Amino acid sequence: MKKIIKKASVITVILLIAVQYSYSQSWVELQSNTGNHLFGIDFKSENMGISVGQGGVIMATTNGGLLWYPQQSGTNNDLNSIDMIGDSIVFLAGQNGTIISTTNLGMSWGAVSSGTVRDLNSIFFISNQTGWASGNEGTLVYTANGGSTWKSQMTGTMRDLNAVSFTGMTGWAVGDNGTIIYSNNNGMIWSAQESGTDRDLLGLRVLNSQTAFAVGTRGTIRKTTNAGMSWEDRNSRTTEDLHSIFFISGNTTGYAAGHSGIIIKTTDAGNTWFILQSPTDRELRSMVFVNNTGYADGKNGEIIKTSVNLGITQISSEAPGGYMLEQNYPNPFNPTTIIEFDVAENGFISLKVYDIAGKEVGNLVNENLQRGTYKVNWNGNGLSSGVYFYTLRSAIYLETKRMILTK
Repeated sequence: MKKIIKKASVITVILLIAVQYSYSQSWVELQSNTGNHLFGIDFKSENMGISVGQGGVIMATTNGGLLWYPQQSGTNNDLNSIDMIGDSIVFLAGQNGTIISTTNLGMSWGAVSSGTVRDLNSIFFISNQTGWASGNEGTLVYTANGGSTWKSQMTGTMRDLNAVSFTGMTGWAVGDNGTIIYSNNNGMIWSAQESGTDRDLLGLRVLNSQTAFAVGTRGTIRKTTNAGMSWEDRNSRTTEDLHSIFFISGNTTGYAAGHSGIIIKTTDAGNTWFILQSPTDRELRSMVFVNNTGYADGKNGEIIKTSVNLGITQISSEAPGGYMLEQNYPNPFNPTTIIEFDVAENGFISLKVYDIAGKEVGNLVNENLQRGTYKVNWNGNGLSSGVYFYTLRSAIYLETKRMILTK
């Protein structure tokens, strides 16, 4: 019986390792052109995004993060949160009750009175007209006229509220010491819910009127599937503080990010989580996905992005005779191509793409792989036509090949 149990345990470990490899995702650092801490990020399309942070800094991109440029916020207060609404409306919230907005994607920004001087930590709009901002000492303000005026709502708590989110008329706000408050009538009445933890809750994602996630200090993940009647613990596999959580792909695939550059991922609606390779050890404060492309920002101007890798697939587990990097196909390509390679020994593998000037433009593989044959789908969307090089590297192997992107 002991032998059977031991064999089953080994199989379980192998399966868990295989799952973790299957769910890996590459992230790369971007040049944000600021050293200020960044606390909030949002994108309206794959190309147009804004990151905000310390001292009123606003950094914008129109080419998917390849280049970031500053916008004039008109404030020196820290900006803690951003929500991009529709085609051109953006709201920011921050220190000392700051709320500023733009109707032209940041060509000009204007301040509006929030009705509070307490720090605002999160802002969320359910429509062009209706939104909330949550903040310190139980502060929650609400607008029903597109941000022209804001009114206070009674929350029943003096704990700092770090995040707020809604779906329809149903919403939650989460905060320090495990605070969770809930409303099913557009925030007119809020009631406390039992979170099951006394850890600070820093991030929130509402999937529907029944399902929501809260993340927080020491790797805390709490999930409800019954409108908050009960909140269940989920194992994040980390003790790092988690600041932000986001779901994509029909709400089955999700990510969370936080302290020390931690990034975790789920593909089963948040029931199990796996740690991903991160390109930074800086604290990540906010995360967003648009069309399956992810961005996160954080301390010291950190901005990272999912690589344009569409995914790595192991097509054979048989041990090849040696390492091999195949020519991509099709070649030339527009905008996607496939790269296949052989891994002769278990170990760390890197597969990167460079432009003709030697600048890294794609981090396709950056992790431990089992021996076998793999293929990677790479998307050159957002890059200009021209010659690119891709390099496969292991501890004992290095090879580079040339490919052509034609648009």
